[in-house]
Amino acid sequence: MRVNWHWALPIFVLLIVAGLFVALRSGKEPPARLLASQETHGELTLTLITPKEMGPHAPEDLLSYAFELKNSSDRPHTYEIAPESPEGWRALSQYRPVALQPGEAQKFFASWLIPPWMPAGIYPLAISIRSEEDRQTGRLVLQVPVRATPRPRMLVEKDRPQVVAGSSEALNITVENRGNAPGSFEMTVEAPPGWQIVLSPKTLTLEPQRQASIDAKIYVPQGAAWGSYSLTVKARSSGFENELSLTVSVVPGP
Repeated sequence: MRVNWHWALPIFVLLIVAGLFVALRSGKEPPARLLASQETHGELTLTLITPKEMGPHAPEDLLSYAFELKNSSDRPHTYEIAPESPEGWRALSQYRPVALQPGEAQKFFASWLIPPWMPAGIYPLAISIRSEEDRQTGRLVLQVPVRATPRPRMLVEKDRPQVVAGSSEALNITVENRGNAPGSFEMTVEAPPGWQIVLSPKTLTLEPQRQASIDAKIYVPQGAAWGSYSLTVKARSSGFENELSLTVSVVPGP
């Protein structure tokens, strides 16, 4: 078999994305296409199938990609697959070694979770591959953009407050910015007809990973019947919205 003496030259990684070809110069990164050592001369083709776009994404997004491995050599190979990610990211996929006959291909999926505190920027996600026969390794690197995004989340101290008709109840609601950018959060509430809900304050400005409290005063009308009622508190900022659903029980008076 003829030996390819140009394996040490700069290699172009060919990614196939939904039928489109995008050539990326590998530079110092190991290539996605494995060129064999002079002794084995095996080949592996690693193809990105989906998604069509790489973002941008927000903190706490779950990223999932579909790949295809193909043994392009003329002999069987067993390959180890390992996802790689920046510090703090969670790679959610684990794999067993994949045995491929010559010309055989197999699809697999890889998923990562973006940390809530990850600053905006472009981050490399990689699939690392290694042949058990000849120990050749390679990586296909995806450059994933993460945008600056405030992201609200709310918690309440009382899960199911009880109120007597014609009286009021005070609740403390914690608002947290789970995003990676400062945000100004507008607070609103949806309540049954005739109910009055007073939020204080109605707007909050929070740095990333910080939290603050708001007071919610619930006034139940005198004629409210006994039973359970639903309230919805909303926090909005920069296109993101979080809802907190509350169940308030109207109970008989003493």
